[in-house]
Amino acid sequence: MGYSYIAPVTGVVTQASTAAAISIPVPGFGDIIKFEIFDETQFGLASADTDMLSAWWYKDMANGSAFVQNRQSGSAAASTTNMVTTGGFTLIDPTGNQLQSAKTGSGITNANPAVVTINSHGYSVGDVVRLYATTGMLQIAGLAFTITAVSTNTFTLGYLDASGFGAAATSVTAQKFNYIAAYYPRRKEITKISVASSAVITLSTTHNFTVGQLVRVYCPASFGMSQINGLLGTVTAISTTNNTITVNINSSSFSSFAFPTSAVAAVGVQMPFVEPVGEAATSPYQNLLDDATVNQSAYIMQLGSNVYGVASDVIRWIAWRGVVQS
Repeated sequence: MGYSYIAPVTGVVTQASTAAAISIPVPGFGDIIKFEIFDETQFGLASADTDMLSAWWYKDMANGSAFVQNRQSGSAAASTTNMVTTGGFTLIDPTGNQLQSAKTGSGITNANPAVVTINSHGYSVGDVVRLYATTGMLQIAGLAFTITAVSTNTFTLGYLDASGFGAAATSVTAQKFNYIAAYYPRRKEITKISVASSAVITLSTTHNFTVGQLVRVYCPASFGMSQINGLLGTVTAISTTNNTITVNINSSSFSSFAFPTSAVAAVGVQMPFVEPVGEAATSPYQNLLDDATVNQSAYIMQLGSNVYGVASDVIRWIAWRGVVQS
């Protein structure tokens, strides 16, 4: 098997944090036959660490694999090159499967924030996973969450306060999303609503709402704050740190928001969510509703734990287009 190259496309990305996955939109229609990266920051250092210098992947290689060049331990000049079969490159096709294979773990803590245990999960900060089969914590079964911290065998749901839940989950199954949806804007599930003159709403997955956007809040009675159900509000502030939106809905006299018990959820409940419906008359954004008809899907090359750099590293990527020749 051989390759016939057409033309490369290149760009740079900056590593947000050591544990954060990088997703790079790449050109072409499935004709990416080689993808390579160079850590420009590490190439410029004289330190004798083992951080990645470069990595590359070919179309006929399995997703998650890569050839990786690392600086050799104890030497600022020498390097080693190895092949990895996990934590490498994954080319995500927007016309393919939305969810990856399932992984089963031993539970979720009833804490703030909640922590999921799945041995050798391989997930990264920023990944979105759907959880189900949550024995003992059925009130979140079926919900998707953005991962905010990881270790080898655990990951944190930073936008879920489960400290009020009656018990921890004793088992859980997770599936990582390759992509969420092709269109913007999107509805988002709610994990908390404050009782305040301007309600602050926490969302389970990273949102892309903007100030001035008009949203409708749906909150079934089983989640406590039924008075807010169906109300319209304008987004007046956002927090990317806490993954919240503030809306001009006065909830100070409303009942407190609270997840139902696992037993109630077992019977069946509808999840609360926020849905964008347009923009306020005073908003500087006048095309948000039109955006719902814009297909934003793209081929994505995702960099796993073996091929992303340390925080603030500048990484050069090159996507080679072409055809495979037998």
